[in-house]
Amino acid sequence: MNKIVRFVLLKRRRDLTHEQFSAYWCSRHVEVLMASGLRDYNASYTQNHFAALPGYSTDALRFDGAPQMLQCDASVIQSGFQQDPRYLNFVRPDEDMFLEAGEGQTLFADVVEVNPGHGTATKLMIFASYAVGVTRERGKAILGEWNKSLLREGDVAASSCNQYFAIAGATRGALPHFDVVLEFCVKEESAAISLFSNLNETWPTVLEKGSCFPVLSRARFFY
Repeated sequence: MNKIVRFVLLKRRRDLTHEQFSAYWCSRHVEVLMASGLRDYNASYTQNHFAALPGYSTDALRFDGAPQMLQCDASVIQSGFQQDPRYLNFVRPDEDMFLEAGEGQTLFADVVEVNPGHGTATKLMIFASYAVGVTRERGKAILGEWNKSLLREGDVAASSCNQYFAIAGATRGALPHFDVVLEFCVKEESAAISLFSNLNETWPTVLEKGSCFPVLSRARFFY
């Protein structure tokens, strides 16, 4: 079975700061998740706490963070944790403590490990949509070649690179929907900033550049 990863892009409650959102999410909310059966549906759980890249304001972040979860099996796309009564009774009410729940986006995606390796706590993540007329198959093929060319040229200062391609019909929530997530694990934030600058110069034409959402991620691995 191909690996399937679920991202949920989160928007903080309007009366909270970005820091207050992150503090609640990685403390109290994790306790509620773990007590409510999260492990029954997800083989791993990582929180990506977003920070703005230079030139982008943290206050203007489109989303504030995203859990990243390796799914136990493909059946969770149709009936997963969010359909479980434990989620509905305990997790969903707690989300109102720190989220604008209706403004999030859920993305189920296939994983392509371009340069597999151990993840790091700092990442450059780019959420993007296909350019007009680009099919999933064409986008996947061209992005694979693009990333490999970067590796051959030595331009990717990342310990690992992963690409995630949205599964048709499995994206839900706020528009516009993203089609692709590019993930580059780096050792420090300065490397992520330099990497993003380099990627801008070789941006693949299959992706819409103007509507992409690039962020630094400070990842927290829970299991």
